[in-house]
Amino acid sequence: MYALLQEACAAEEAAGRPTIGSVVVTKATGIPGDGYFCFADDRLGRDVSDRRAYWDAEVTRVWDAWSDRDAR
Repeated sequence: MYALLQEACAAEEAAGRPTIGSVVVTKATGIPGDGYFCFADDRLGRDVSDRRAYWDAEVTRVWDAWSDRDAR
């Protein structure tokens, strides 16, 4: 599953969209697992030192990018 999520996130990033993997969270914490943050740091060069803040911002970008703007 991790490799598939990495591929999807890389494709979204290349297309100029936020990482869709932001909506995949662990049951224990309610936020993505370590792999998500390692990918964002190592592959995307993002500052994930405050994981919660990074994830909050990124998941908001996902909802904004994929929401139906006409329904608002």
